[in-house]
Amino acid sequence: MTAISTSAIADIPLARRTFNPWIVAAAVVIPTFMEVLDTTIANVALRYIAGGL
Repeated sequence: MTAISTSAIADIPLARRTFNPWIVAAAVVIPTFMEVLDTTIANVALRYIAGGL
C-alpha cells in the first residue's frame, strides 16, 4: 500500500474562479427574452390568422 503525503496535496493550488458570472446571466436572460418575444409575436399573429379564416 502506498502512502500519499499530505504536503504534496497541500501544494496543489485551489482552482480559481475562471468563469464570468455575467456570461451565465446572459445565457439565462437572452433565451428568456427570445421566448417572451416569440410568444408575443405568435399571440398578435393569431388574431390576423383567425380573421383570415
